[in-house]
Amino acid sequence: DKEASRGEAIGAAGIQTFVADGPKAMGNRYLAVLSNAFDHGIRKGKTTYNPCAAVVKNASAAREREPQEWEVECLRALASPLMVLLMDYVGISSLRISEILSLQRLRLTPVGVLVRGKGGKREIREWTPESLRIVAEAEQLPGASRFPASPIFPAPNGNLFTYDAFDS
Repeated sequence: DKEASRGEAIGAAGIQTFVADGPKAMGNRYLAVLSNAFDHGIRKGKTTYNPCAAVVKNASAAREREPQEWEVECLRALASPLMVLLMDYVGISSLRISEILSLQRLRLTPVGVLVRGKGGKREIREWTPESLRIVAEAEQLPGASRFPASPIFPAPNGNLFTYDAFDS
């Protein structure tokens, strides 16, 4: 690609080669960073396309390593109060983070929290002292509301904390 070699354009083919030929684990991370940079450029009006959208990620296996206790404690020390509560709830609920982020106050019942588990199956997660503590602390977060449709774990502006916001 002549434009890319002159530094005038970056094409999907060059990025695909870079991702495929580089270290397998890091290739996907490099691709994510570059894609985010192009997305930022689109938002700022500096470009009109993201060549990373056409690039295929390297195949990767699921992570098997569990974080060590000291690693979790370090993360907790640096995390916001919302992130600490989310970490706690993930630890006791076995729900996916996207399911936890979408929980609304109307799902709180006297018996427990009404959730959709894997496969969309509705179930009640009975209250435990830990889940009661987490929800009580979540009610004190900035943006928390008593409105039934409001999220249990709100963003600071009171809106739903999206998975994309969590991931970034």
